[in-house]
Amino acid sequence: KLLHFAPCPYFLIFAIMMKNWLLPIFILSAVLIMHSTTAYSGDLGYRYGERISDERNLIDESKVWGICHSSSKVFFATNDGLFIFDGARLIRHYNASVMVLHDIKYDDKSGRLYSAGNNGFGWWEEDKPGHYTYHSVVSDYYSVPNQDFWRIGLTADGKVYFQNFSRICVFNPEDGEISEILPETQFRFMHEVNGQIFVQDGQDLCLINPAGSLLPIGKTEDRIMNIVPCGNKLILALERTGLMELRGGKLTALDPSTNKVLSRLKIFSLAGFDDS
Repeated sequence: KLLHFAPCPYFLIFAIMMKNWLLPIFILSAVLIMHSTTAYSGDLGYRYGERISDERNLIDESKVWGICHSSSKVFFATNDGLFIFDGARLIRHYNASVMVLHDIKYDDKSGRLYSAGNNGFGWWEEDKPGHYTYHSVVSDYYSVPNQDFWRIGLTADGKVYFQNFSRICVFNPEDGEISEILPETQFRFMHEVNGQIFVQDGQDLCLINPAGSLLPIGKTEDRIMNIVPCGNKLILALERTGLMELRGGKLTALDPSTNKVLSRLKIFSLAGFDDS
């Protein structure tokens, strides 16, 4: 599988062959690398880097928290707002109420671009070509003062999950209603996998069922940064441990030699893509 890294402040892509099967992933490392030529290139195989920012947008000087895409654009959630790359230009879209964005998700069905960040969550609408207007769910429907939201999840029934460390807000776009899911201890990070929502509650990895109940399916002391599916198993990126495989409620190292390298880094994020 292919292993993709993107350390700040530059986007670098690495590939690693592991046991003759391909697992494409993006990992945004918390290691600050000042020049792409200084990036780690030892056991991790090939690397490729391409700069897509310019002096006006300066995305490479910001922290990128999340990346998603539509059929024609790539969207970046950053400490300096929303950046959109259309294949030719990278443009920053500014809204004073949502300066810091922690996550971003594009809904193919509705065409809405959802974002979550400091003190709120909402969606962006392209009301005219190249121009996006922000609609705040928090101010319009819900009041959650002084809460930073970190993750977004979309489910097949059209609901949108927004997570912070004290609650998960479940937003129904059809009627604007919001329900809450509260932790048993404290939430770490939420993860969407094939339309299912998982969340780490303390040391427990839980599946959230349609009724909003937390069903424990595994346990780890390390923080789970992201989860991707691979066949009938789940691949977990643990912040300081590396890549682990979850089967039958047990975690095992995906590849010990790779984890030896990853344990010297701090995994920031991960995302999987189809081989095609």
